[in-house]
Amino acid sequence: MTMRQARRMGDRLAINRCVVVFAGAIAHGGALAQIPSPAQTPPPAGFSLSLTLGPGWSSNPLDIPGRTKGDASFGIELALRHRWNLWQGAGLTVGVTGFSELFFRDAGAGVNRLVGSAGFSQNWRGYTLSINALARTSADQYLRTHDTAYQEVNASLSRSWTIRPDLTLTPTIGFGRRFYQDGSEDQYRARFGLVLMQKWEKWSFRLGGSYGWALEDKTPLLPRINDRSYGAFTSATYEWQKDRDVALRLGYSRTLSSYQPNRTKNFTLAPQVSAIWRF
Repeated sequence: MTMRQARRMGDRLAINRCVVVFAGAIAHGGALAQIPSPAQTPPPAGFSLSLTLGPGWSSNPLDIPGRTKGDASFGIELALRHRWNLWQGAGLTVGVTGFSELFFRDAGAGVNRLVGSAGFSQNWRGYTLSINALARTSADQYLRTHDTAYQEVNASLSRSWTIRPDLTLTPTIGFGRRFYQDGSEDQYRARFGLVLMQKWEKWSFRLGGSYGWALEDKTPLLPRINDRSYGAFTSATYEWQKDRDVALRLGYSRTLSSYQPNRTKNFTLAPQVSAIWRF
């Protein structure tokens, strides 16, 4: 596996989690690649501990071009955050997130990750502006080899429109700058997402898509490598009580790049359970 393929595998989760993560991306300073859920009431100030876990399946666990074999996995994410309410509609959130995704057949696709983040958000007339900074490091499935670490700053803007009662449409646009710690390259990154959500009693149904773009900097030869990624997902979530839910999500992502090994596609399936404790 080349260094570039290893890096793409390390970034795979950030792309695919637009399928499996919705709540909290704006309020808690999530990665630029994540698509937030339609704007909701800001979370209360104080500490929160969130847990998400469940099995998954990926048609392309190593994120490589050509015909690939699918593999099942099990993932768990634990995040501790603290939010300060600054003024009307504004908040500052800092947190640390640990994530582990272990594959059953192809251990080379597994990852263990630690992310520290700080984010500012402002709600105004239905719009949500978010400015985030994060640092990420990760290791392989057996905690033997470290993936390339990076730091990132990003900003995003979203707005929810009510089409009819309990039906909302939320577009999100974001831009970011990523700095790889080994100095090999930096990236300019942008993403646009669109989420349609229907609420029905304790159920939430979502249908959405995304477009992402990444341009490498510090490339020794021109033209610089650029990646374009497309994604679509559908999901159903049942929240049996506040901050407790179970969900099933199906997604598809495809990357078209000026660099041949970056041209990939992937189907993902993820049933999972989530809970948040506030204190």
